Amino acid sequence: MKRRPLKKVGEILIERGVITLEQLAKGLEEQKRVSASLGASLIRLGYVDYKTLEKVLGDELEKLEYKKLGEMLLENKVISTLQLAEALSIQKKEEKNKHIGEILIERKYLTSQQLFDVLSLQFDVKSVELDNFLFKEEALNLLPYELMCELKVIPLQKTPTHVLIATADPFNFNLMKQVERVLKMAVEPVFAKSESISLSLQKRFSVTIGGEASPSLRDIARQSGSGEKKDDLRNLVHMIIEQAITENASFVHIEPSGSGYSIRFRIDGKLHVESPVQGQLADDLVDHLKETANLSTANRRTMQTGHFLFPIGGRSIACKLTSIPVLTGFETFREKLVVKVLQQTGMLQRLDDVGFYIAVLEKYQTLLKTRQGVVLVVGPADCGITTTLYASLRHINDTGQHIATIEKTIDCFIEGVTQTQIDQVRGLGFKEMLKSTLIEDADAVMIGRVDDAEIARLALQIAMSGRMILAGMACSDATSVYAMLKEKGVENYLLSAGISGILGQRLVRKICGQCRESFTPPSELIDGLGLRHNTAFFRGRGCPACNFSGFKGRIGLFELFIPDETLKHSIATGLSAEEIRRIAVHNGMNTLRMDGLKKALEGITTIEQVLGTTPKDSDLPF
Repeated sequence: MKRRPLKKVGEILIERGVITLEQLAKGLEEQKRVSASLGASLIRLGYVDYKTLEKVLGDELEKLEYKKLGEMLLENKVISTLQLAEALSIQKKEEKNKHIGEILIERKYLTSQQLFDVLSLQFDVKSVELDNFLFKEEALNLLPYELMCELKVIPLQKTPTHVLIATADPFNFNLMKQVERVLKMAVEPVFAKSESISLSLQKRFSVTIGGEASPSLRDIARQSGSGEKKDDLRNLVHMIIEQAITENASFVHIEPSGSGYSIRFRIDGKLHVESPVQGQLADDLVDHLKETANLSTANRRTMQTGHFLFPIGGRSIACKLTSIPVLTGFETFREKLVVKVLQQTGMLQRLDDVGFYIAVLEKYQTLLKTRQGVVLVVGPADCGITTTLYASLRHINDTGQHIATIEKTIDCFIEGVTQTQIDQVRGLGFKEMLKSTLIEDADAVMIGRVDDAEIARLALQIAMSGRMILAGMACSDATSVYAMLKEKGVENYLLSAGISGILGQRLVRKICGQCRESFTPPSELIDGLGLRHNTAFFRGRGCPACNFSGFKGRIGLFELFIPDETLKHSIATGLSAEEIRRIAVHNGMNTLRMDGLKKALEGITTIEQVLGTTPKDSDLPF
C-alpha cells in the first residue's frame, strides 16, 4: 500500500505541546529497543499518559475522518469515487453519527482490514495474522480465558517491559487500560481481525464435538488421577495433531518428563515447547496413539513404526508414528513417541519454488532431462533432500515413461508414479527392490537413500544400462561423494561412468519479510568474508507475523556439480575429492557457501544461518 506523507504520532504530539523534541528522540530510541509503537514507548517513559494520548489521537482521527480518510482510500485504490460519494451522501442525510469507514464497511465497499491498513499508516500500529500463529503458553496463561473472550484480546508475547496484545480495536485506549490493570504491566496493542481472534480462542482453548464444548487442550493436559473420559483422550490427540498441522510442524515429539510427557513441535527446523501432559492421561495418550497406528501397546522394549491418517478440513493427512524405548531411571523403561507429519502442503513442490537461482535451476532441469545416469541429491539430515527428490519426480513425470520409487517411508503419493516401500521382514530391501525395477521396465527410479556400497554399486550399474537413477545420500557436499563411495569400496570406473551429476544442499531459515532490517556486521566478520566495510546484511527484529523469532519459513542453498568428459576421465584415474572440488569451482560451480552468501546479501536469510550450515571453502576467504 502506498504511504501518504501524513503527520506521525510524534509530529502531532509536538504540535500540541504534549512532548518536546528531546522526549521524542528518547521515545524513538525506546521504540527501536523494545520493538513497540511510539505511543506505547512514550507512555512507558512517562512522557505522556493514556488519557492525553487518547484525546490527541482521537482528535486527529476525527480530522482524518472528515478531511483525509476518503482521499487516502481513493489514492490507494481501495474504493472508487462513486462509492465514496455515495457514503458521504448517506452520512450527510441519514447517518450523521457514523464514520465514513463504518458506512463503507456496511455497504461492503471496504473491509475492516483495508480500513485498518490505511489507518495504521498514520498511527504506526502493527497487525498480525493469527491463522498460523504459534501461541506461547507463557503468554496465554497471563489472562483468564473468560476475560479474553469478553474483551476479544489474546496475549501474544511477554517481554521484560510490556505484553503484546492482539485486539480488533487497537485505538481503544480504555480497553488497553483495562488489560493493563489485570496484567499489572504495560501493554502494546497489535491489530488482528475480530473473527480471527474468536476462532483462535475457540481452536486453542476448546473444541466443539457434537454441539457441546469439550475441555480445552490446556485443561485436559493438566488432568491427573482417575476418571478421565475416553472423549477427553480422543480430544487431546485430535488437538495435538490438528495444532501441529495448522502450525506447519514437520514433527511432534512426545517425550517422558517427570510423571508426564512434554510435547514439542518442530517448526522451520526448531523445536517449540507446548503444554505438558500429566497423570494417568499421559500414559493413556501413548497407548491411544500406538493403537491408532496399529502398534503393539504390550511391547514397550523395542522400537516400532506405524502410520495413520488424520482427517482435517475435508482431507486426510498421512502421519508416521515411531515409538522408541528410553531409560528414565535404573531399569525403568518408558516410551518416546515421534509423529512425522508426512503430507503437508509443502511436500510436493515445484523445483522453481525451493530456492534455486535460475542459472542453477536450468542446469539441474537439463540434467534431469538426460534420463540416464545417477543423479544424487546430498546433504545432512533435515536439509530438504526428500522435498527436492519429490520435486524432481514431479518435473520428469509424464505418461511417456515408467517412473518407480523405492522408499523407506512413502512421504507423499504422486499420481502416475509406481511407489514402493521397503519391508525387511519380508526380504524386500533396497537391493531386492532395485533389481526388480529391471523386470518391471522402469525408465527412471528414485531411491530414497543410498546407505551402503552394495546399493551404490548396483544403482551405478543399472544407470549405465541406460536408465536414470535419482537418489538421496548423506554427504557433506557434492564433490565429497566420490571420496565417501571410494572409501566404501566402489570402483573409480563406476563413479566416473555412472554419476551424471550431484546436487548438494542445505536448508536455512528465511528472514521474516514483515520485520526485516539492514545492519552492518562487525568489521572482523566483514574482513573474514573478504567484503567491503560498508557491506550491509539483514536480520529480522521479531514481530507478530513471525512469532517474534525474526524468521519465517525455510529455503534451500544449493551447489550443482556436473562433471564434463575431461573430469570424468580424471575421476576414473583416481582424482582426489579435494582436486575435484578445486576444478569444479574453477570451472564455475557456485558452492553452498557462495549460494548462501548471495542469499544473505539479498536479505533472504542471515549471514549467521549461512555460516552455521555450510562447509567452509578452503580456497576462499569465507
